[in-house]
Amino acid sequence: MMSFRRTTDPTVEPVTLKDFRDWAGIDSVDDTAKLTMILRAARELCEKYLEMALMEQSWTVAVDAWPSEGRLELPMPPLISITELRYSDADGNFTAVDSSNYWIDTNAKPGVLYLKDGVSVTTTRSQRGIEVEYKAGFGTDADDVPNDFKAAVLQAAADIYDTGAVELSMKATAALGLLRVLDL
Repeated sequence: MMSFRRTTDPTVEPVTLKDFRDWAGIDSVDDTAKLTMILRAARELCEKYLEMALMEQSWTVAVDAWPSEGRLELPMPPLISITELRYSDADGNFTAVDSSNYWIDTNAKPGVLYLKDGVSVTTTRSQRGIEVEYKAGFGTDADDVPNDFKAAVLQAAADIYDTGAVELSMKATAALGLLRVLDL
């Protein structure tokens, strides 16, 4: 069984407030806090729909045992790097695996973590005894995010602003649907 959670949020959004105001035709500069919240909600909705991280963020995956096929797929691509691979003893004490004992495929979607030949990771804990902390997203700068993804976030944000409903509109879903099937 696998569980995963975001452990660090992005520090910037893929689009600026100015971009959002221009896209949505918003003239007022008095509602910065509200617009910032809408942009964040729009990005998060897009990420959930796409099952991808747009901006760099940290995630932790926990599994009960190392997969028998010898590889662990990490959700929320694109994968940037592994921060730590660790396993637990029965008392819950974790031990880090040296990074020289594994390698990653950042081009795969989702990203994949492989153990090198002859290396094994075992745990005596019955549930979630192996954890992987990793970074995912296109990068730390908004310029790292492809423009079609930015446009989808802007459309979702504009729709939230117009309707007040924090959900993906048909327009945003249509744009995201095309991006979802791309093999990046």
